[in-house]
Amino acid sequence: MSEQKHTPGPWQLSAATSPGSTLLIWGKPGTGAPNSVIATVDHWLDGNPAEQDEASANARLIAASPTMYDYIARRAACGDEEAKRITEAIDAAVIIAAGYSLKREAGR
Repeated sequence: MSEQKHTPGPWQLSAATSPGSTLLIWGKPGTGAPNSVIATVDHWLDGNPAEQDEASANARLIAASPTMYDYIARRAACGDEEAKRITEAIDAAVIIAAGYSLKREAGR
């Protein structure tokens, strides 16, 4: 398992103020990235409640990811083989995402 370089959790989720508003996922003060927007999730603008519920669920999942990762990493450190496989898959996905990001920045 490689060292994670993400903003430490827990992350906080802003409340939607109106249909079509953007949900913000923030770094918690005291974590090295206070008041830093980590991610945004847009509510769909047509006001469809099912789509807004889906967007809210997506935002909650993103906000919970550092807590989930920490739990899985602790289980892996205790010898849980499934947790080790999960952290390896997460590490591989992060490497792929980083490569994709670098290609986009280079204009490829």
